[in-house]
Amino acid sequence: MTAERLLKLFDRVADAPDAVPRLRGLVLDLAVQGRLTGQAVEESRNTELRPGQDQSGSRPAFGVPSNWKWSTIGAVCSKTGSGSTPRGGREVYRSSGVPFLRSQNVHESGPTLEGVAFIERAVHERMTGTAVRPGDLLLNITGGSIGRCAVVPAGFPESNVSQHVAILRPQDPSVGPFLHIAIRSPYFQELIVGAQTGAGRGGLPKNRMDALSVPLPPRDEQRRIVAKVDELMALCDRLEAAQTEREAARHRFGSATVASIVSADTSAVRLSRFDEIARSAAGVTGLRSAVMELAVTGRLVPQHPDDAPLAAPSAMPSRQSSRGNPGPSLPPAGVRTRLPEAWTSGCVADWFEVSGGIQKTPARTPNSNPHPYVGVSNVHRGRLDLHTVKQCELVPGELARFALKPGDLLVVAGNGSRSEVGRCALWSGEIENCVHQNHIIRCRPRADGLSPFTVTYLNSPLGIELLTSLAITSSGLYSLSVGKIRAVPIVMPPLAEQCRIVAKVNQLMTLCDQLEAHLKAGDVARSRLLDALIAETLAEPHVESA
Repeated sequence: MTAERLLKLFDRVADAPDAVPRLRGLVLDLAVQGRLTGQAVEESRNTELRPGQDQSGSRPAFGVPSNWKWSTIGAVCSKTGSGSTPRGGREVYRSSGVPFLRSQNVHESGPTLEGVAFIERAVHERMTGTAVRPGDLLLNITGGSIGRCAVVPAGFPESNVSQHVAILRPQDPSVGPFLHIAIRSPYFQELIVGAQTGAGRGGLPKNRMDALSVPLPPRDEQRRIVAKVDELMALCDRLEAAQTEREAARHRFGSATVASIVSADTSAVRLSRFDEIARSAAGVTGLRSAVMELAVTGRLVPQHPDDAPLAAPSAMPSRQSSRGNPGPSLPPAGVRTRLPEAWTSGCVADWFEVSGGIQKTPARTPNSNPHPYVGVSNVHRGRLDLHTVKQCELVPGELARFALKPGDLLVVAGNGSRSEVGRCALWSGEIENCVHQNHIIRCRPRADGLSPFTVTYLNSPLGIELLTSLAITSSGLYSLSVGKIRAVPIVMPPLAEQCRIVAKVNQLMTLCDQLEAHLKAGDVARSRLLDALIAETLAEPHVESA
């Protein structure tokens, strides 16, 4: 493959998911199949590609030029096998000494000393069998990074390796660079995945590693292939940098446009140019946040002078005990536009009756009086997921106390994560005689029609900011109490305006859904095109001369 051909291929699939990493894989696969360099084609022009056999007698996945041969890792290397664990484990690690390389220190670009552990020289000298030499290949053989491989460069500090890293020491040091290419290829990575054993972290045992098949070209051809791979990988680096900058520019444009919309100090803002802003999933996310921010600050729909303000909070019945548990002021941070005059400020307790739910205990195991039981996993921002609803046992009288009614707001009080606590959804009577657990706080409106706007408010950037500012943490787990939610500051537009706001939000969110679906469809189409182009390239019997 030439640089020109790679560029032409990239131009057609640049926006496909993982385009550059997959093009890197294509380069590596062509390299190990003898179809990357023009000279390799010239040498085998009058011969057919043939599927050789390795020492185990198994047939490798593809043919190679006739002057190549198939071998195995065990036959190519004079040493293979994992590192070792120092006696005492982590207790023998020191702040200085001989570097002790673990899987996090092994990368395709080479071993790194960032975050490396150290062992004393005396410990290192007792582990001479796993000492690292320049030219060794280090291969991760366990965990999520299994298959990651590095070549130890000349001048690298004297080191040792852990049991999660294998040393592959080629009998002929000149084979190392090509072997590194072969191991990184998608072909070989699939072999590693298929050969690993065990559950959980998994692992690649020595006997299976030694039997893995590897194609070997003549030495001169190896050098040409390594040089061509280096050239094309450098080109991929440049393509990746250009792609990253292009995505960053799109993000800056979208962020700046959304910020200008949100900061506009007008009575009503028209969201336009959705297609220009939402050119990525992040752009659509930004648009959703902008819509919600405008909705709850009075700038999404125009105000009507005939709209009657809601009654002042002081006129609402039963303010509960929120006065003794004050929350943050509104707005909580930054500078937001002034709210319309017809909007009424208060707190959640002014407009809703707030109560906790049922704590699940062994006594609640469904028996003679089971009822559906909504929990944290069922409540998301602005939606419910009721595919799986648990049941719990109720005693007489509890259904009347804890049953959900249409119009109730369900607020997640305990989730552990600061970003997820406080997420809110509207209950519309989806399940009859359903109750809620104690980590779901129920907010029941004191008047009809308040809930749809309030769920929008609580899930908006402003509402999320307020709820997370009130969350308390214990051992890193965040939670909200009934009292905290009662005290959340809230604003209420006139009911007629609330209806207009909710209708507009629904309209724009539907548009965001359509944009998101369009983006996903485009990603799928580009990914399929990339699949087809890679398959076509790999199926070609020869590659043009450089």
